[in-house]
Amino acid sequence: MNKKQIIGSSCVVVLIAGALFTIGQSASGTKALVNRQADAAPLQNALPDHVAYEFLFRRADLFRQSAIRAGKPLALDSSLQREARLSDDQIRVLGDIATICLGEVAELDQKAQVIIAQFRSRFPGGVIPRGEPLSPPAELEALQQKRDATILRGRLRLQQALGEQEFSRFGRFMQQRYGTK
Repeated sequence: MNKKQIIGSSCVVVLIAGALFTIGQSASGTKALVNRQADAAPLQNALPDHVAYEFLFRRADLFRQSAIRAGKPLALDSSLQREARLSDDQIRVLGDIATICLGEVAELDQKAQVIIAQFRSRFPGGVIPRGEPLSPPAELEALQQKRDATILRGRLRLQQALGEQEFSRFGRFMQQRYGTK
């Protein structure tokens, strides 16, 4: 995945997240918003697992792609390996899972980009007529849910590959490093 694709995918994620946030804000009303904030207070700084694992997978895949470009396809991310206290085999498995997972995510992001382009085409020149509802297409929310589930499946693959005990230790690393729940 080159830098333009990563940036493009990241932009799509931000757009989708923003659209979903906007929908949630307008649909739920003030009372529900207050309730959600009260419920989320203890986990205020926690990242959802799908976000944290996407960061992790992107880091692992970026290292792998850089190593391939440098002509060292078997190189290991020793920095991540040391931080997470992973063996050579475990860091390779993490890299494999990251590459597969992010490939699946990229396919979903491409579908989202098509839907976003169609949505934008409704507003030539970027001008939104007064009174025009500006809710994003429902397909984007469905794609975001599939995207999140894809990353969580990658997390599950990693859990299965590491085993329960080792994944439990790795989970503590994720809590410390990425502030997961």
